[in-house]
Amino acid sequence: MEADILEYKLKDDVTQDDVLTLKQYVKSLNEVLDVLNRDLGNGYRDKLNEKRVLREMSFVKMQMQKLADEIPPAQITILEK
Repeated sequence: MEADILEYKLKDDVTQDDVLTLKQYVKSLNEVLDVLNRDLGNGYRDKLNEKRVLREMSFVKMQMQKLADEIPPAQITILEK
């Protein structure tokens, strides 16, 4: 069952600080994902960094839920040649 994306909206009380906080969390997540990607590419696993990835993911999720009542599902379009 596919929902119309317009049924979803940001909460009415979203502030600029909320958006800036989400941007910072995403930036932090991106940084630890870069390290994870490098480590996996070298066949190495750093358990401490993996914990950081999970922590940053939880911060992003928490902030996203603060901005929206319900997050729409990702819609992936596959382009064929």
